[in-house]
Amino acid sequence: MAKRGDKLDGFVFFPNDWLGSTRGMPWKVKGAYIDLLATCWNLNGLDVNLHAICAQIGCKPTRQLRAIWQHLECKFPVAEDGKRRNPKLEAIRRKQLELQRMKRAAAQVRWTKPRDD
Repeated sequence: MAKRGDKLDGFVFFPNDWLGSTRGMPWKVKGAYIDLLATCWNLNGLDVNLHAICAQIGCKPTRQLRAIWQHLECKFPVAEDGKRRNPKLEAIRRKQLELQRMKRAAAQVRWTKPRDD
């Protein structure tokens, strides 16, 4: 789980993975999917309830949206903390957080190292 101060502004997007995993999906489903991924990233998870997810992404729970959700629900399983998360997106988050921590540690060493004057 991310700690305070570990905010990541964005995630790495892999076009080939996206195209491969969404091939055959209707465009409306693809649009909802990328919106849900971005919202999941920003909020560190989605609610479990479709009505609450609609509030999170700013839409109404219409019949069409419920049909779209049937395609996407499996992409956001419920995690141990009760939030829906995309497993691949969470793997990217973990890698980026680890890289961020390594960069911070390297900078700390660099800036606290005594100077050879």
